[in-house]
Amino acid sequence: MSKISFPKDFLFGVATASHQIEGNNHKNDWWEFEKAGKIKDGSTSDQGPQSLKFFEEDLKLLKKLNVNAYRFSISWSRVNPSKNTWSKEGFEYYHKVLESLNENGIEPFVTLHHITLPIWIARNGGWHNSSNIKWYCRYVEKVMEELGDKAKYWITINEPETIIFVGYLMGYFPPEKKNPFLAYKSLKNIILAHKRAYKIIHENSPKNKVTMVQIIPCIEPLDETIVNKKIARNFEAVFFKLFVDPVVEKCDYLGLDYYMRLNLGIERNVNREGKMGLPNLNLPSFIPFNLDMDYEKGCEYSGDWFQGAYPQGLSKIIQKLSKYNIPIIITENGISDKEDRYRKRFITDHLSEIHKMIKRGVDVKGYLYWTLVDNFEWREGFNEKFGLGYIKNENGVPKRYLKDSGKYYSKICKNRGFDFEKK
Repeated sequence: MSKISFPKDFLFGVATASHQIEGNNHKNDWWEFEKAGKIKDGSTSDQGPQSLKFFEEDLKLLKKLNVNAYRFSISWSRVNPSKNTWSKEGFEYYHKVLESLNENGIEPFVTLHHITLPIWIARNGGWHNSSNIKWYCRYVEKVMEELGDKAKYWITINEPETIIFVGYLMGYFPPEKKNPFLAYKSLKNIILAHKRAYKIIHENSPKNKVTMVQIIPCIEPLDETIVNKKIARNFEAVFFKLFVDPVVEKCDYLGLDYYMRLNLGIERNVNREGKMGLPNLNLPSFIPFNLDMDYEKGCEYSGDWFQGAYPQGLSKIIQKLSKYNIPIIITENGISDKEDRYRKRFITDHLSEIHKMIKRGVDVKGYLYWTLVDNFEWREGFNEKFGLGYIKNENGVPKRYLKDSGKYYSKICKNRGFDFEKK
């Protein structure tokens, strides 16, 4: 056994997103999606933790976890439900959240856009309509006016990769497009929106720390053939050249969401439905092979969903991000594990990789586990359980309780480290 200890200023926290935990988010594109019956278990986001009404329960759980950082998102549609309407009640809720965090010594990380769009923006073309950039920037200005003095860490946009790949190429998330032209157009608009938002946030306070969070898998070849090695290398380059490089000069730190290894390559006669139950990046049907994505090959253990645990991949991505010479914060990392079998190991395995990189001189400032409590996991509904806590309804109140893995993470946060068995 060896003792792993983290620096005194290292941030241990958890992450959430507004639509997945708040409830009563009825003015965005995902609520329309839910009403259309497109969630696998037939649920809606209203059936989750209901943090809008019960944030005090979240706060109790955060304190039990001993975290010193909490990432959450502002629902654009809650504070700006229609083009010319601002919600006083919506802003009051976020005032309460931020004031509660600050009073309890918990560093807020505020995400301004996390997957969902107001219905009026979605109906106006969403991210593929460049005219919506000005409405996003107006929203950012209003948030700065209302809340800008209550947080230092800001995230303009969460996971542009998810928006582009899953929403515009696979058609699995809204806006359900499979259109490379619209995907590229949307990416250009997202990058421009980030750059303008970066300026707005810094005009509010030069001390603010701003990023656009990237989700980057560890991409490796499906096998050792030359063609698959080249495919993996080129696909990895896409993440850095298209998503990271264009915005890194307008980032004060790099926010990384890391979940998995992705083994990529050509296979003959492969099933054209991917391992996640969503489409692969299909080649035309007349071609007798397909671009396959294997999420579990070579992994020692796997979560309940698509995800094979590959902690070594985190240090590989951190190493590649270190070339940009700005601090790195892991803004999401988690595992779906209904029985809570692997979560303790998952956390220590990934924290060990982070610690290894810190020892090598890489400036990794924090780790935010996904997620605080079991919540609405987009199209999967409530089938997947990523939370350190679970919900139990008691007399109409969705009470939060820590799982064993949550209690374990609480000890890590309190002790700023853990005992780790070397393999």
